Amino acid sequence: KVLGQQNPSATTLGNRGANVGIEGAWGKVSLGNQFTGYAMSFFNDATEYDGFSPIWWGDFNTGTLHGDRVWQKHSIQYTSPTWNGMNFNVTAAPGADGKAASVTGSFDATTGFPKVTNNPAQGASNYTSVGVNYTPISVLALSFGWESDNPGLGVTTSAWNLGAALQTMGAVLYADINRAENGTLSDNGWMVSVATPISGTYSFQGGYSLNTISDANSTKISGLTGVVLNDISKQTRFYAGFARNTTTGSADATTYLAGVKLSF
Repeated sequence: KVLGQQNPSATTLGNRGANVGIEGAWGKVSLGNQFTGYAMSFFNDATEYDGFSPIWWGDFNTGTLHGDRVWQKHSIQYTSPTWNGMNFNVTAAPGADGKAASVTGSFDATTGFPKVTNNPAQGASNYTSVGVNYTPISVLALSFGWESDNPGLGVTTSAWNLGAALQTMGAVLYADINRAENGTLSDNGWMVSVATPISGTYSFQGGYSLNTISDANSTKISGLTGVVLNDISKQTRFYAGFARNTTTGSADATTYLAGVKLSF
């Protein structure tokens, strides 16, 4: 079965998953800060959806319009059991953070005179996502993700992605397309990635992504990554590689990566 593994980067207390729920033959319901169904649809990325993935270096999933919604706080989520290789996930986070119009008083820091600030009303935030995963045969995995996010400011951004991963001759090949829009602008992107053994404990991961924004400049943002891995044990992985970001109107940026990753 083709399946990626999410490897989080540096974190701080509270900004990763924390949830409680119940699970049975009918599926699972959970509450808390958790992966969205949309994010889960990227898990088959051959570069393992971690810091080596062109998803991050090319703004594929975190572009100008589409903020990173990998984790969603205060959410309720249902994950179905798997039937004939297919399952789905639904995440909802209706906010209780709406604000009525108000007036606040303060003093001008320069003049010392009192001033009045009129604060407009703000609607409640609302987030919804759906993820569908289908493995028709052991070497092929298909995924679809959709999400809609309104932070309460009157503008809703929606996004979708469609991906496929194929395992062949020891390698994993992955391709994905996505689109995000807010009614005025849109992001359109595609990416490919590959993971393949080299020799012994050595392997290679790399990929390319391109994201085009429908602004006045038709801004293009691309990410290119390549890394050599050495898995000397199940817990220890050495890596060395590079990641390159190219953005219309800006200087190219190349980052070199090297280190060791420990898993427990």
